Amino acid sequence: HLDGSHFSVIMPEADLEAVKARANMLRARIKSQAFPCGDGVAKITTSVGILSAIPPPDVDEKQWLETVYGLLNGALYKAKSSGGNRVTIAENPIVENA
Repeated sequence: HLDGSHFSVIMPEADLEAVKARANMLRARIKSQAFPCGDGVAKITTSVGILSAIPPPDVDEKQWLETVYGLLNGALYKAKSSGGNRVTIAENPIVENA
């Protein structure tokens, strides 16, 4: 749990397509559920930002993690602002792709 309603899932050694498939599966399963809420039910959608990255050698770990977090946060908000209930891959010009 990162903050508010943001969560992070780390999938070591998973390729980007596998991560995207897993995120889409999770997104679809959440959307298909009805959650009790007061006298009715609530339907929830999920927006996801994903990134595949390997830290470069001799990197400042804190700075690298802040960069990764920023890229993921940007992808998440792009997913939300594009209508939500979708998975968006982070554009990552700084982080080396896995």
